[in-house]
Amino acid sequence: MPILLILSAFFSGSETALFNLSKLERMQFARGGATDKLVTQMLSETRQILITLLLGNMTVNVSYFAISSALSLYVVSGEGGHANRWLVPLITIGSLIAIILLGEVLPKLIAVRASVASTKFIAVPLFLVHRLIAPIRWFAAWFVITPLARLLAPRDSAVQMTQMELESLLQLSQRRGVIDSDEEGLLQQVFELAHIKVRDLMIPRVDMHAFDISHDANKLVDLITNTRLRHIPVFEGDLDNVIGVASSRTILLKRPQNQEEMRTLISDVLFVPEQQRAEELLKYLRENIAAFAIVVDEYGGTAGLITIEDVVEHMVGEIAGGYEKDGEPEVEKIDECVWRVSADLPIHDWHEFFGRNEMIKQYSVLDEVSTIAGLVLAVLGRLAVKDDEITIGKIVIRVDVVEKNRIRWVTVSLREDQDGGEQ
Repeated sequence: MPILLILSAFFSGSETALFNLSKLERMQFARGGATDKLVTQMLSETRQILITLLLGNMTVNVSYFAISSALSLYVVSGEGGHANRWLVPLITIGSLIAIILLGEVLPKLIAVRASVASTKFIAVPLFLVHRLIAPIRWFAAWFVITPLARLLAPRDSAVQMTQMELESLLQLSQRRGVIDSDEEGLLQQVFELAHIKVRDLMIPRVDMHAFDISHDANKLVDLITNTRLRHIPVFEGDLDNVIGVASSRTILLKRPQNQEEMRTLISDVLFVPEQQRAEELLKYLRENIAAFAIVVDEYGGTAGLITIEDVVEHMVGEIAGGYEKDGEPEVEKIDECVWRVSADLPIHDWHEFFGRNEMIKQYSVLDEVSTIAGLVLAVLGRLAVKDDEITIGKIVIRVDVVEKNRIRWVTVSLREDQDGGEQ
């Protein structure tokens, strides 16, 4: 019976130790030596190793109670049976307490407190048992467990980690040194694609380079030469009526001479709503093998243009491209706690330069603004003029440059009457 108690403790502790390992600890085992590789191999066969542990534990416990019962019968049937009857409940209760405490509770507690050490200790013997009973496990899995599982508990779809769990895992991995801060930041930006809308990333209508098909074909060639864009949206009559897209390479090679020739060289263009999520946009573009799409507002009018480059820039930073603005930095520090900022700076990029600010985040959500310019207009409640100021908490934003009712540049500063803290 002591041997059976030890075996029961072995199987119970093994189950807890193996499945109590964190993802980081599993990654460390995968990079370890020969013994660690055995652990990784067993964890990759989750269903099979569970069957091994359950079969082993069940066999040991049944054998333990069978011997305990036989011992009780022997005591009763022996000499002085009536006198020894009081030993039967003692043996029964003692055996039960022993198997619960020594065979279940104690090994599980040890395994929880020292999962890695316990796993290393049981790795080799458990792997040998796992391979030794493979034929029995195969028979039990196919002819007993699988049919019963299908009958009593139909298999659900695989449980996936939530985004919050993944983000927490990323932060933990960065703190433990598995990934560096740049990698952690990049992956966090990828997760943000599920929340960011197309309107937050698009090139606005006023910054689009497009061609009216009613114009002379040579003007299209000039537009391509001046902008060096690979694709030019083509509209008819009005920018709200985009009819296709012209490939710069094709236009320069074919050199169309009239409107009819231009129409034959125009390809279909994709349209997406400005409320679409960025991750859905990427999937849509990939499915249609396209590099960009025209963004439409709720009324069907052209709101802007979105490219794969715009989405990638959100993740990895600025990429030089055809729609970039003269190479001027979006944020330039001009004094202590004073910055010159492009009014086109997206709200979702604020934290990269100034830290997280919940008040600004709330404004962007409630007023559905995407840029600093939109934030200023939302707070003012009117068109902005030069030297207009808004105050959000301890942050002061002053309008510096306005062109044709459009805010171009602002100055962001901290109020001196406030102590430092989170911006």
